[in-house]
Amino acid sequence: MGGLAGRMPLTFITFLAGGLSLAGFPLLTAGFWSKDGILTSAFHSSTAVFVMLAVSALLTAFYVARQLTLVFFGPPRTGAAAHAAEPSRWMLVPLGVLALFAVAAGWAGIPKDFPIVGGLIPDWIGRLMAQAGALTPATIARLMETRSPICCTLVVPETPPFAVAVLAVSVAVSLGGLFLGWLTYRRFRAGQKDPLETALGPVYRFLQAGCRFDDLYRIVFVAPVRWIADVLVSEWIDHRILDGFLHAIGRGAAGLGRALRRWIDLPLINGGADRLAEETKRTGGELRALQAGRVQEYLLIGLIAFAACGAALLYRMMTIP
Repeated sequence: MGGLAGRMPLTFITFLAGGLSLAGFPLLTAGFWSKDGILTSAFHSSTAVFVMLAVSALLTAFYVARQLTLVFFGPPRTGAAAHAAEPSRWMLVPLGVLALFAVAAGWAGIPKDFPIVGGLIPDWIGRLMAQAGALTPATIARLMETRSPICCTLVVPETPPFAVAVLAVSVAVSLGGLFLGWLTYRRFRAGQKDPLETALGPVYRFLQAGCRFDDLYRIVFVAPVRWIADVLVSEWIDHRILDGFLHAIGRGAAGLGRALRRWIDLPLINGGADRLAEETKRTGGELRALQAGRVQEYLLIGLIAFAACGAALLYRMMTIP
């Protein structure tokens, strides 16, 4: 971007407050007091942890200066940056509140033994953190058993004492990182290669690639999961086992249908119906000869049938004892 400090001054002020707090700018920002407390605890417990935290703080201040320099200082590097404008108050008010806390919230955490400013404001944050650190599982269990108030039974550990060396390192890494970041990118122009790439070479590319962590993650996690999904689940379980089982059922049902059609449908059902129709047709043709259309013949047949029935009844009556 570039040049946004002049186009968006209120946004720049709020961003500057948050960035300086993130970089741990001495005395004024909340980030300094939280970082100083962390460094003090590490200084009295582990030298290796203290060194790693100090290096991390230096790098944090460096990239904050890089971001401030590239986004807000120098000439605009894009058309959007050249025509940028302040957002609405619905964006500026939350930014102002966050900027206020980024600066002033740390004043409630100044240690009592800090030179000059210590004790001017009660160390509420330090006291709260100490009480939270004293709440171990054993302490909580004891408080639940005795039903005693926390303020009366909680033993708050002593905070680490002030150390001039820690203060010197904290100020040095904060101001040094900010100065180095500004010094490195103050003359950066659009299209120019990043100065760190020129200085670090392959190390820069390695860091820019996330220390190849994405490649490692892809090899260790993504590739096996994709193999399980594509080969094991999709190819073997889905296509070969499940689809094969369903296809076998389908082929069996189709074969059974063909067998039923060949041995039951065609010879029995269709054949029986066809034979019944043919017999009905043949019988009707034979009986059709009896329908001559002459009433005399019908009367004669009726008389013969009546005589036959009468003779059968008479015979039946004569044979009954």
